[in-house]
Amino acid sequence: MLTNQNIHIKASTSDIRFLTEFELYYSLPPDESVLDVKTDGYNFAETSIIIKLKSIQSNEFTLLIKNYEISNFSVPSLPIKAIKGNVTNEYLTPPFPVGSIAFTNTISNKAPVEDIFDFKDYTVFFIILGLLIFAGIGFFLYSYINRIRGSLYGRKEEAEQEDPYAVAIERLRKLEQKKWVEKEAKEVFASVSEITRRFMERTLKFNALEYSTSEILNLLKKESKADSFYKEILDICAHVFRLCDRVKYAKYVPSENDKKTVIEEAMLLVNIVQKHFLPESTVEKEGEK
Repeated sequence: MLTNQNIHIKASTSDIRFLTEFELYYSLPPDESVLDVKTDGYNFAETSIIIKLKSIQSNEFTLLIKNYEISNFSVPSLPIKAIKGNVTNEYLTPPFPVGSIAFTNTISNKAPVEDIFDFKDYTVFFIILGLLIFAGIGFFLYSYINRIRGSLYGRKEEAEQEDPYAVAIERLRKLEQKKWVEKEAKEVFASVSEITRRFMERTLKFNALEYSTSEILNLLKKESKADSFYKEILDICAHVFRLCDRVKYAKYVPSENDKKTVIEEAMLLVNIVQKHFLPESTVEKEGEK
């Protein structure tokens, strides 16, 4: 549809602001008469204005415009039907640019906007809700961390109160009495390694659970230069940990005899350490039991 550039357009005021309503006058040439104007074919999301047809008089018509735009905008082209002599024509009005006076932050009464868009200001509500949620999450995390810490410290205190020698021997004997199943070999040897490392950590006072086999052996080798006790347990630890590592990491398939040997050597280590650190009177009493 072609645009008729012979249409004269004039606004009723130059004081056009956000949320103001004004009239727009359209004049066609005198020898034409306006039959119809369509004002429903535009997109409000794109124009931010509401257009209504107010009146048609001969070669003129008036539109009522309500502005929801805070900056300059344009009234779009509208399809109209007009008659000239015996010929009816359909064409578009030219778009009409409107210079909107700059929006300022001096409006204190927000009711018109709220009424038009059914909008309420819930900012304060959402801020308070956000703070409450944040506080709730913070309290939950604080409580959870305290429970975990309390649980860990509780278990640590319980473990420290237990006899490391008795605990290690008891766990090794359970493994010894367990029926041999080749598919469970990896789990058995991993348990022997963990029991032995945990025992060494509690009695020899170093982080054996966090050390690799090489780090443990190097430490014992270094200490053996000053104390023959460490030399005595060095060979035992080397055999126990290296065999366990072969099963865990090198896919070595152990036999039932390997299981028996590694558990016996782990028990021997416990007994040697016990005799070294416990007073003779305590060892004798335990032997009597």
